[in-house]
Amino acid sequence: SGYGGSQNILPPPPFAGAPARPSNFHTISLGLLVFLPALIFFGISLGYALLYHQMPALCWSFTALCVCLSALFMIARPVRDGPRYWFNLGSLCLIATLAGNIVGQWNMHRHFSEYWAFEGQREYSNV
Repeated sequence: SGYGGSQNILPPPPFAGAPARPSNFHTISLGLLVFLPALIFFGISLGYALLYHQMPALCWSFTALCVCLSALFMIARPVRDGPRYWFNLGSLCLIATLAGNIVGQWNMHRHFSEYWAFEGQREYSNV
């Protein structure tokens, strides 16, 4: 057993219960980690900015749905050892949900509330 002769340099095969990974696994996982939280952030912030005046229950329901989705990702059990991918995805989605809620509320109260205040005064009764 000389220098490096008895060591196995290949990683061990996955255990029998784990499914085989597709060839584009890292692209898909990185895409989910980037685009799902971004989609949640923009969906919530645009929903609050454009829909909150007429349908606030829809905006809050979508926020609750995103929080539940984040919690579901965070409690998912990992199949393999290593980084906790689903927990990280859930954490990013939760952060995107909270940030989208804050930014959407701020944007609605800062910019769109003026529009809705003027929009509601179009009827002239003493002309």
